[in-house]
Amino acid sequence: MKKLISIALASAAFAAVAAETVATGSNSIGTLAITSTLKNTVVAVPFATLGSSLDTVKPSELVLTANLTEGDQLYIFEGGAYKGYVLGSSGWEGVDNASIGSDGLPVCSAASDSTTLATGSGFWLVRVNEPDGAFTFYVYGDYRTVTASPITAGAQNLIANPFAVAKAPTIANAAEGDTILVPQSGALPLRYTYRNSAWNHNGATGLPTLEPGQGAWYISKGTGTTTCTWE
Repeated sequence: MKKLISIALASAAFAAVAAETVATGSNSIGTLAITSTLKNTVVAVPFATLGSSLDTVKPSELVLTANLTEGDQLYIFEGGAYKGYVLGSSGWEGVDNASIGSDGLPVCSAASDSTTLATGSGFWLVRVNEPDGAFTFYVYGDYRTVTASPITAGAQNLIANPFAVAKAPTIANAAEGDTILVPQSGALPLRYTYRNSAWNHNGATGLPTLEPGQGAWYISKGTGTTTCTWE
């Protein structure tokens, strides 16, 4: 699984192009255009379901299918496990590994109509074909002032910067051995590991700054409550 994640992260690309909001009564409709050139893209979720008072959104109501291709796959992390979708002729459909194969992809179960993403978290889009140049896709919903990304203890998590400016995460109550994997264009992701009460990367301490909309993996080794905030 660690090798699988490294392969996916090494090929991920991020470019958040202007988060726009339009006020409509008591709600603000947000749209975010994400431009990528590669097969795997991890993106922040700064929105909730349109018209909802909850800080969650169904992936099928978050990711527009325009500019995407039938067979594209979408993964989210819910309750300590991956849930999967595939883009069919009528939209996003829940799918498991038996249907999509597992080469280079996580073990997942089919997402249901009740599956939701928490604002502040991230999702993972996998194109069915290697992109031929840059492509842009869109997410939308009720804008939320998100300041935190949820972390499930003892599991692999997707965290992402939900702001329109670059920010470094603030991690509280990290466990020894916790790891943050940040995608880059090289062969391996940048690895930040929590050792001896500090985050370490290539001999330096501290956490990385993530660009607007940029996501990363948080590999939790602990059993307690760990929090990730972007304030």
